[in-house]
Amino acid sequence: MGVQLGYMDSFHKQPYMLTLKDSGIAEAALPGKPAPYQRLDTAVLEAIILKGALGMSEDGISHLRGLSYSKSFHDALEAVESGRADAGFFMRATPVDQVREVAETGESMPPKSTYFYPKIPTGLIFSLLE
Repeated sequence: MGVQLGYMDSFHKQPYMLTLKDSGIAEAALPGKPAPYQRLDTAVLEAIILKGALGMSEDGISHLRGLSYSKSFHDALEAVESGRADAGFFMRATPVDQVREVAETGESMPPKSTYFYPKIPTGLIFSLLE
């Protein structure tokens, strides 16, 4: 399946499914990135919509200027419906196979693309115990 994401804004309050129909658009927006990376919903959202259409900067995105994240679909939907957020983009979970494909290219995953639970605590080291 290709790149897809949900969208809703607080004005229309009508959900839409956005589908990237031409993979060449992702290739052009993500030059130098491997093909598995160019197929990530989150990478396409950031490159084409946030940076492209909305003109956000890398710094603005990384410091959450005019942007917030929600782990819960229902919390994000409520924020848009109530007007606390102007719009929402709703992402599918990134399949483990897709994470593996990106990792095999040596590329890192985009921010917020790998929300897994439970999380391994930061700094935890695995060591063989004999």
